[in-house]
Amino acid sequence: MSEPSSSLKFSKEDDELLVTFIAKNNPSMAGRKGKNLYKRLVEEHSTRQTWSQWKSRYMAYANYYDSRVAQILGPDFVAPEVKGRKPYTSEDRQNFIEYLAKHSGPSKPARGIAIYRQLAENVTGDAPWGSTRTATGWREFYKRNAETFEPQIKEYQMLHGIVTDRIPGDSNDGPAAESDDSIPSRVLAYIDAVQEDNRVKRAPKSPKDKNNTGTGSPATTDGEFEMHPPSVPVSPSVGFGSFTVLESPHASSSQIGFNNSEPSISVARSEVIPEPVDSDTEYFIYAVTQIPRYGIFTPQDDLVLLKYMSKKRTPNRKAESLYQEMVQTIPAAGRHTAQAWRTRYVKHQHVFDRLVSDYQSKHRHRGKEKRRNTLQQQQQEPSTSSLQPVTEDSREISIGDLWGITQNKRKRESENTYEPIKRQNEASPVSEEVTESPSRWALTDESHEVLSAPQRISAWTSNVHEADQLETEDELAEEKEISQYLLG
Repeated sequence: MSEPSSSLKFSKEDDELLVTFIAKNNPSMAGRKGKNLYKRLVEEHSTRQTWSQWKSRYMAYANYYDSRVAQILGPDFVAPEVKGRKPYTSEDRQNFIEYLAKHSGPSKPARGIAIYRQLAENVTGDAPWGSTRTATGWREFYKRNAETFEPQIKEYQMLHGIVTDRIPGDSNDGPAAESDDSIPSRVLAYIDAVQEDNRVKRAPKSPKDKNNTGTGSPATTDGEFEMHPPSVPVSPSVGFGSFTVLESPHASSSQIGFNNSEPSISVARSEVIPEPVDSDTEYFIYAVTQIPRYGIFTPQDDLVLLKYMSKKRTPNRKAESLYQEMVQTIPAAGRHTAQAWRTRYVKHQHVFDRLVSDYQSKHRHRGKEKRRNTLQQQQQEPSTSSLQPVTEDSREISIGDLWGITQNKRKRESENTYEPIKRQNEASPVSEEVTESPSRWALTDESHEVLSAPQRISAWTSNVHEADQLETEDELAEEKEISQYLLG
């Protein structure tokens, strides 16, 4: 029987740990050559060696470890009979679900070992029944029944108003708070927002101090507080320093159960009335709030990413250079690194791809509609142009001749001669028939008089430039609407 030699992987202390662990958890000979024993060793002691290395260490010096275990147990030790697995009772299941509902979260996920060590050692003091099994046993119990436990855990949290959505690494790592009256937290947040809405908008005016609007007590004639639903539903899961007022695109539905009908509110004269936000903008603001978040990216960040990806019409949206350019060119994107933006997109790629497609489609449709309305308005308004009617030196041309006319004009200016053009105009008689051309190309003015060639070129170029400018104005107007909606 040779004593194990020390190496870089195993020291004398590691050998003693293995001996004491086997004596405590597997005193009988059966099971010492399996893998479960050494997996428990790694999970409970967080060793730098893997379970396979521990098993190989035991198999190489099995006689030594068995004799050392026998010395610790003593000559009078009788190995207990190997019994079957102790079944889990319905009470164990219920206690287990309640414990995970109260103590699991991003800092202690249900699939990790930390929360089960805490349960087996009864660290929180509210689970004395947890010491009847090991941390590994509780973890395996959860993994075998995860599909059944997860909806029951969420249901328990909703019924008891337990909030476990903490930021990873938060110093407040204790158990989640539970409300005394068992009201869900989203309902409490809604009530708080309703009270704030009434405090500002229902405040009585003071005749002595006209500037002090919105500071009075929200009370009715009976002295009781009057609760009115705000004009839009509230999303308590998203905040920008305070609760964000957010209108769902499905205004007829209510997740909380309150009435969504908009009351008639008398707004004080000094109160600034926010500009309405169009339905498309509301749709995208609501959509980005549904993307899962863990305290790092806000809905404002997701809006920035959505607009940037919509303008970059590139098939490869996972390229690192795309997000490096985003950080360098967009000031709002400097809050995160290019790698963080890329990771955000990759994790929710299917959601962002769908929103980008919708954004491009709606933006393109709205731009076309605005251009069409602008052109129709120009047709209905009286002409203020100073264009002159046709003269004898002018001749009727078609749209296809515009390019040729431009080239001929440049050629005349470079050669400084007009003699060939003059002879050509004398040889071409002026058509006496005046045909009305489409107003889009401005070949006639509002008085239906045919324009000369230079006048037609000038009018057509002006319309094309105005059409290109509308798309830029649409983008600026949309950015202004989103900024006013989020900040105001």
